[in-house]
Amino acid sequence: MTVELTAVGGYNEVGRQCTAIKVDDDVFIVDLGLHLDQYIKYTEDEEEDITTTSRRGLRKAGAIPDWTSIKDWKKDVRAIILTHAHLDHIGAVPYLAEIFDCPIYASPFTIALLKQLIEDKNISLENRLVKVTKPVQLTDAVKLELIHMTHSTVDCKMVVLHTPHGAVVVDNDFKIDRHPTLGQPPDFESIKKLSGKVLAHVGECLYAPHQTKTPSESVARKMLEEVLLEENFEGRAVFVSTFSSHIARLSSIMDMGKALGREVVFLGRSMAKYLTAAEEANILSVPRHVQILKYGSQIRKFFKQQKDLSKFLIVCTGHMGEPKAALSKLADGAYPFKFRPGDVVVFSSNVIPMPLIIANREELTRKLRSQQVRIFDGVHVSGHASKEDLRWLMLTLGAKHLIPNHGSPEMTSAYVDIAREAGVKPERIHSLREGDRIVLKP
Repeated sequence: MTVELTAVGGYNEVGRQCTAIKVDDDVFIVDLGLHLDQYIKYTEDEEEDITTTSRRGLRKAGAIPDWTSIKDWKKDVRAIILTHAHLDHIGAVPYLAEIFDCPIYASPFTIALLKQLIEDKNISLENRLVKVTKPVQLTDAVKLELIHMTHSTVDCKMVVLHTPHGAVVVDNDFKIDRHPTLGQPPDFESIKKLSGKVLAHVGECLYAPHQTKTPSESVARKMLEEVLLEENFEGRAVFVSTFSSHIARLSSIMDMGKALGREVVFLGRSMAKYLTAAEEANILSVPRHVQILKYGSQIRKFFKQQKDLSKFLIVCTGHMGEPKAALSKLADGAYPFKFRPGDVVVFSSNVIPMPLIIANREELTRKLRSQQVRIFDGVHVSGHASKEDLRWLMLTLGAKHLIPNHGSPEMTSAYVDIAREAGVKPERIHSLREGDRIVLKP
């Protein structure tokens, strides 16, 4: 009678999240995500409104988890469980889920977004999709609990598998935000109830090197207000680019558009997918006067028809410099629009620390500057836990086994340092690489 864990993806790297947990004879997979850098490289030649990606191609490109590390567990998989609706955690589901004959469990918003992804890629997924709003008995011996956490998207959950050997917790991704602008703070009561009962804690490391506490989303809203409401942009076209998945941020931007008397327009496929999912999950209501332009043809028509863009607040994809995203196409003149000196681009984001993404963003910034665009960068706070949040959670859970996850070797090392500073014994900390398997002894 044992608990084993296989590091399928996302260990010692950023992205491609996947953890497999075997409780006696039953296996549970947490997340099936994309490696965004590799995914962008693989899909960069595709047309905007066409998706031709395949499982074989994505696997060869290193864009999806290598599930063969759990090939011997395939017939025993009882559930796929998703933490939240970011592509580095759910983006591989349309390509890999059908390998496993089991349901997919997630929060209502994550299920709604997953449906959007499947529909967008014209994929027929046989796995049953289960919206989780209360604990679920997965097998006779294992119960699933999804604990509400705050992050840079909504309906984010910490996965808890209650087993006869103790709880197994996967916290990807989270921050401790006591003042969120949309939704509730983390479920501190449920977290504290786990104290002393946790066999293993798989903890995210992305912001472990940051020696601070991650600020609240309310801080980001104030930063946006200072730029959009206190600067004088009269007569100028104003664009805001941020994460499509950041529903709280998009909600704040809509509020500011109303305060400015500018009509809000969302550009891009990703924006459309996340906003549709948020409405379906009853998290956000998009006012009727707000335009959502999903396809390139719609965007071209909009810019062709509008002569005075100072009436609008335009929210678009492309803050990472993705060549096919709306903002890059605007900078390249691919739409019937040309930036004028003094037009404004607000980056309400930070750049994901991956080489290709960094390079793409630098190139986009160069193009905008060459057109004399006013750039406001870093109007953002992260959705990831920094040192003090990570320390609080690992100490509150007090797991017998602590496993760093979702980070480069530098980030993993910083997480281990936090644990050691907090008094966690070295023999309780396990740094794994993709494909490693460990038996978690009580």
